[in-house]
Amino acid sequence: MSNKPPRTSRPALRNVAPDAVASYLGDRTPSTSQAPGTSANENLTPAELEKVIAMRQRVSRQKARDRDKARKQAPNRSLFLLPDDLRRVLALIAEQESVSQSQVATFLLYEALHQYQEGKLSFEGHKRASNSPRWQFELVHPNDIKRAAQRGSQSGKN
Repeated sequence: MSNKPPRTSRPALRNVAPDAVASYLGDRTPSTSQAPGTSANENLTPAELEKVIAMRQRVSRQKARDRDKARKQAPNRSLFLLPDDLRRVLALIAEQESVSQSQVATFLLYEALHQYQEGKLSFEGHKRASNSPRWQFELVHPNDIKRAAQRGSQSGKN
């Protein structure tokens, strides 16, 4: 038999004075001077109430525009995992040229694609068998130092 005392339950919340809660929450709760059951908007003047309503409508319209823009961009959105040094260079070029990083990446990809299609760019010597069940080959650029090092450490395992 155990010598442990029996477990007792303790309330999650202790009795706390309403003023302490109000001071902790700050502006997030109605003031204690406000009558119970009334909303904060009832204490506003008609002009202030109009401003609040107009602001909420503006915010609502902006959110709708943002959702619509995201919906329209969805088919063109892609996620690529890029090495840190490459991301930094793209960001630097974008800043120097005063354009977005997406536009820099798009431009450079089109240029590389054009060279690839003309036979001026080749993956020869940069492909090796992949350990992934999804891909037959792994392609690592010589400047991708992190993956090149990882590739070298894995070659001893084979």
